[in-house]
Amino acid sequence: MATRKNSAFFKQPYLKLVMKSLAGLIIAGSFAIWVYGLLGFAASERIDLRTGEPRRDAADLFDDSTLSMQAETICDQAQQAIGVISVARSAKSSEERSQQIVDSTKKLETMITELAALETATERDAQIKQGWLQDWQVIVNDRYSYADAVVTNPSAQYLRTDTDSKEPIDKRINRLAGTNNMLSCIHPEDL
Repeated sequence: MATRKNSAFFKQPYLKLVMKSLAGLIIAGSFAIWVYGLLGFAASERIDLRTGEPRRDAADLFDDSTLSMQAETICDQAQQAIGVISVARSAKSSEERSQQIVDSTKKLETMITELAALETATERDAQIKQGWLQDWQVIVNDRYSYADAVVTNPSAQYLRTDTDSKEPIDKRINRLAGTNNMLSCIHPEDL
């Protein structure tokens, strides 16, 4: 008899409606959580130490955008200086091509030295900057190796050193530059 009462209880129209609505809410709530997370609504924001404004969160985002602004100025000057040097592919001899690569790489070394001298507001910014400058130093070393190789083999290819990261080093440099709005600090395309 108890089962008949229970089954009669669940057959009432309003209870079926309540149960279906509850199930629908649970399903919709589960879906909403995924939408919230996947569309970036759940991303935390950090406060920029210079402006006090919220910024998008990224692992390589500087806490203080003053560093980004100063670096952008330095990188812009280096990119312009590299642009003045003839494009390496237009050289008339392998020695001339090698010298153009060396000259443009020296501009990058100057850029790295100036970037290293910039002060950071936080220890986290100092660590991010140090890793970024180490990546740039690897690029500089690769460019010098390439300049040496071009002298003996005019058809030598520019090869980048593999790193522990799955991400190519030039892409990593470009990602950090893009994240911090330092568009002049991307890997130069002069080779």
